[in-house]
Amino acid sequence: MRLYVGVGAAAAVVAGVIAVVVATTTSGGSGTSVAQGTGTASATAASGGGVLGDGANGASPPPTASANTPSRSLGIPLAAGPLHLVADADTAERISDLKKNLAGNVAYPDPQVGFYRVGPTGSYSVWLLAQNMSGNADFQKALGYSGVTGVMKQIIAGASMTDVTTEDPGPLGGALDCGKLSVGGTRIRSCTWVDRSSFGWVYFLSSVKDSKILSYTLDLRSAAEH
Repeated sequence: MRLYVGVGAAAAVVAGVIAVVVATTTSGGSGTSVAQGTGTASATAASGGGVLGDGANGASPPPTASANTPSRSLGIPLAAGPLHLVADADTAERISDLKKNLAGNVAYPDPQVGFYRVGPTGSYSVWLLAQNMSGNADFQKALGYSGVTGVMKQIIAGASMTDVTTEDPGPLGGALDCGKLSVGGTRIRSCTWVDRSSFGWVYFLSSVKDSKILSYTLDLRSAAEH
């Protein structure tokens, strides 16, 4: 089960990269939101759909799921509730840096990363890291042995998340926990989900109200996984 402890440990690494980057700037990305609508079409950006599909971040799509595994696609939504994707040179560089930090981590063969602002203008304050695992035999085996709750516990332990609360995962099911990651003295709020198709992390800057964290997570997951 070390692979899934690595999922959590890598999440802390990602949070650390973001914390360092944010600390060196006066604000998050200031680029233009790429969508004003709620875009839910399962398509690549090139086809004009509302989701950047699997592999849109520069890697090949994951293997096809087996017949016994629920098959859902995973992508970076252009919008999710009040959240709007920020796509500019700044966020592109951050995504590149994050992928470099995850390179070689077997739990993240094709990480999907997106930065979001609340509303159509302003700086990003939310970011998503997600991975499609529907075709990963080891992941499916771990779920069969421990269930989503057991795998979630391993991920949370690997990330050393504190102040953990178990939340209602919504209609997509699986498990959903929220808490805080401590990185270099900075406590970053985050939520993570696990189901039979994927796992994902949503991170929040301090400008996001505590009361919005769960709803933003559910919005992003619903838009990203379908």
